[in-house]
Amino acid sequence: MTGYPSIDKPWLQYYDNRVIDQKLPQYSMYEYIYRNNEKSFDNIALEYYGQTITYGAMFKGIEVAASGLSSIGVKQGDIVSFLAVTTPELIYSIYATNYLGAICNMIDPRMSDEVILDIISNTKSRCLILLDIFSDKVSMFTIADDCTIVILPTSNENLSLSQKEIAPITFKHITWANLLSQVSLKCKVSNVPFSANCPALIEYTGGTTGEPKGVVLSNENVNAAAFQYARTRIDNKRGQSWQSVAAPFIAYAFIFSMHIPLSLGMICKLVIYDPQLIAVQTVKDKYNHIAGNPLMWENVIHLSEAQSCDFSHLIAPITGADYMSLKLENEINDFLKTHGCKWNICQGYGLTETAAGICINQGDGCTKLGSVGIPFIDTIISIFDSDTQNELKYGETGEVCIAGPSVMLGYFNNKAATDDMIKIHKDGIYWLHTGDLGHMDNDGFLFIDGRIKRMFVYYNGAKVFPPVIEKIIIQSKSVENCVVVGKQDPCHAVGQVPVAFVILRSDCKDSVDCVIDELNMLCKNKLPDYECPVEWNFVTSFPRTPVGKVDYMALASRLQTTNS
Repeated sequence: MTGYPSIDKPWLQYYDNRVIDQKLPQYSMYEYIYRNNEKSFDNIALEYYGQTITYGAMFKGIEVAASGLSSIGVKQGDIVSFLAVTTPELIYSIYATNYLGAICNMIDPRMSDEVILDIISNTKSRCLILLDIFSDKVSMFTIADDCTIVILPTSNENLSLSQKEIAPITFKHITWANLLSQVSLKCKVSNVPFSANCPALIEYTGGTTGEPKGVVLSNENVNAAAFQYARTRIDNKRGQSWQSVAAPFIAYAFIFSMHIPLSLGMICKLVIYDPQLIAVQTVKDKYNHIAGNPLMWENVIHLSEAQSCDFSHLIAPITGADYMSLKLENEINDFLKTHGCKWNICQGYGLTETAAGICINQGDGCTKLGSVGIPFIDTIISIFDSDTQNELKYGETGEVCIAGPSVMLGYFNNKAATDDMIKIHKDGIYWLHTGDLGHMDNDGFLFIDGRIKRMFVYYNGAKVFPPVIEKIIIQSKSVENCVVVGKQDPCHAVGQVPVAFVILRSDCKDSVDCVIDELNMLCKNKLPDYECPVEWNFVTSFPRTPVGKVDYMALASRLQTTNS
């Protein structure tokens, strides 16, 4: 042991030697799921509101869709934009686009109309595949004449994400039915051969700092996530069911709710992305695998219907996409244990820029409370000093950096941002700088300690890390959850001071004044003066980004509004 994670790779002790040296697949996304299921065509691939679709029928649907897209001019290297949630037709369209060697550009329909139009225009999209319930998003825009709009049918009233009726479609388009009707069954298009390191998928960052950036992922990036997940210690078997969140515009949802289960020959049960609705579906349906976020799992354990449910069917319940407090992790683990599940919650970690997950707790002696697990088998994770780029040793806190087959090709048409994110170090390795603070123990378990961008500086130059303060505050029995942000120091010309937003437990009987006294004393005893909050704000919930993360910028803006 040298003391440096990138050299020692201590996490490999948890992997079977038989899978360590397996070669990563050199296929397109389509070819990868096809080759893994070509002997299982009669098995169920998709369940969609009572409708079941076999793998054979799904691949037939993909081939027909590929012929249809080819008939309207989509070819290798073109960009096809998607503005939809997941339906079977959308799955056919995504893999059909990949079949043709074109690039899938996944747009979040919750973005503003102006941002959506900019993305379609800037990517010079050859085709826009639009779910009919989002027709009003483009009805007022002029799309380039060479961009064909294909309208997918909702085909199920439960899929509607809004109360309003579908807007009349007044722009130039072709319906899904008309697209397929013009396909000659005798004119099957050929699958474009795989090419290394070519763009296959564009997903957009879902953070809270500025405009979304297009993350360009290759076939290898996406397949590497699936291939590495298949080689974990998690019990993955063909025919198991997977709750598939219908949000293809979120990399975590697309890769962990669609591509991975399809590559493993599982049944994808499509559900709408809504934390409360998903909680209800989780209780109602007996999924074997679920990849959710902390908010979803919090909703599940507090759902009245869940209190009498048996969760013994659940395998490796995954959480990712946002920070989970130690208190919530313990609550979820206690709930799972008392409801028949043999697994603890499996915290994972990843970014859109790394094709979603690249690190996870894997149960069976390979899990640690408070950690996000060990790196995937072909991935290297280490901790670096963000100023000097020197690698740090076990237990030392610095910036989490990642190297491996899932690291993105770059940001779309944004070389400056790409170069700022991916840097070559003294070791000759290209490292992706996550902007997350963390440390690694000598067993190879990663612990996330906060975000560098959430850090702020006290007037005397001391660095303040909000997660450190939050971990102390949440120790109070009166506190359900809390978030700390910085605001301008009112006593000095420079620097910021910490302000806390607190959600109290429903059974808290103390007055607010008593709680404030308790929290002030708790912080005073466990934190230096500059980390003690100068202000306490009690709220019933936190604002969230479209992907369910806490919106720290929105909280900080409340302080600015108050101060002004």
